[in-house]
Amino acid sequence: MASKDGDAANKFLFSFSASTHNNDAAKEGSSPYWDELWKGGMPAGEAFDAPAGCEALRRYLETMDLKGDEVALIPGAGRGHDAIVLAAHVGRVVSLDMSPHAIAAAKAWHAEQASPGVDKVEFVEGDFFEHEGAYDVIFDCTFLCALHPRARERWAKQETKLLKPGGRVISLVFPIESSYRTSAIQLVRYYMAGPPYTISTALVEQLLNAEADYETEHCSAEHPHLAGNPMGATSALLVLKKK
Repeated sequence: MASKDGDAANKFLFSFSASTHNNDAAKEGSSPYWDELWKGGMPAGEAFDAPAGCEALRRYLETMDLKGDEVALIPGAGRGHDAIVLAAHVGRVVSLDMSPHAIAAAKAWHAEQASPGVDKVEFVEGDFFEHEGAYDVIFDCTFLCALHPRARERWAKQETKLLKPGGRVISLVFPIESSYRTSAIQLVRYYMAGPPYTISTALVEQLLNAEADYETEHCSAEHPHLAGNPMGATSALLVLKKK
């Protein structure tokens, strides 16, 4: 039986694909479509919103030797659930989203929930590609897959620019292109047309290593948060350290 998180992912994949396959701006990741989703009052736990945060991130952070004063960035953070997960381990988190309605929803949600560590989170409205700063950790939670393939090199350049030497990119890689249990026609219809666009851990490594030297510190197996989606795609947690 699919998990609640898996069911939420399923709804998102179908609704998002149906709404954006013919929208080139959306495929660039800079479409007002994202803001329209939040403007409509997206309930917590619906579509791609996961109030528990990323469990794979939580587990990995518990294994890291962090000092507790690190500064972290989450691009495309939405309601900022993963920011709370990160805030338990670092000194400050920038939860970045281009949608003003997402930022408003994040602030309202965490104030209502009295989320622990929220005082260490800064909810920022802005475009990832124009963002400035220096970070010890960047958590890319299914952010790359929402961008058109032609934006991938820009993504890698910006991640590398924002990351300090010795810093880490933690990426939830989804949907992994080799993991489908479906027909080629369905694959093209739902994923190759994008978004979300199929990616792989090897692709993420290749993109980032084209900009700087990165060491792969961790690459997990399938992550259950997005398991059970209708097209059979899997995800993995990948951690790359910038040398």
